[in-house]
Amino acid sequence: MPDDYVLGIIQKTIASGIDQRITLPGNGEIIILARRGMYLADVKDMAEFCIAPSVGFSITKYRGSTSLQPPLSWRAINHLLWDAAFHGSQGRLIQGCTKFDIIKLNRWPNLTRLAITPNAARICALLIRNRTTIELIRRILNIDDTEVYQICSAAHSAGIANMVLNLNPISRDIKPEPKVATGLFRAIFAKISGL
Repeated sequence: MPDDYVLGIIQKTIASGIDQRITLPGNGEIIILARRGMYLADVKDMAEFCIAPSVGFSITKYRGSTSLQPPLSWRAINHLLWDAAFHGSQGRLIQGCTKFDIIKLNRWPNLTRLAITPNAARICALLIRNRTTIELIRRILNIDDTEVYQICSAAHSAGIANMVLNLNPISRDIKPEPKVATGLFRAIFAKISGL
């Protein structure tokens, strides 16, 4: 549940379009320029910051000058969303995702600047090339599901994973699409059998 952690606060700040300062006493603060899609972090331990209960944070309006171009230390907000979801998921899928969802990455994440697992590059390489279910990623790559769940939750929150289809096993109204015959011999056979 994103609302239980700083991820929910960040998402609400972005949606509001109001610049905010999010502080966790004893760990640091994050300043979010919501309209510019930028953030600045002065945090001792990002993992601890992201898994702290949301009630422990203080949120104030940021009154700094936003008319000036942000300095180089400011980063894109999708990096913060990735890190907050990665740490906040703690090896579970974020709310809104199930292990039966079919996903595909729409771009390669900058793994050198993000929180990652040892198999993050393998997971991203698979998802950049193929649409697949979250459950199948674990089986194809033969890795622990907590790694897959962390990366998929982070990619989903950062907006770089496209949810192609939600295949919730409870839903029975999803019908598979009919297979289309391809190839020369199949086309000829289809033409002959249609006569």
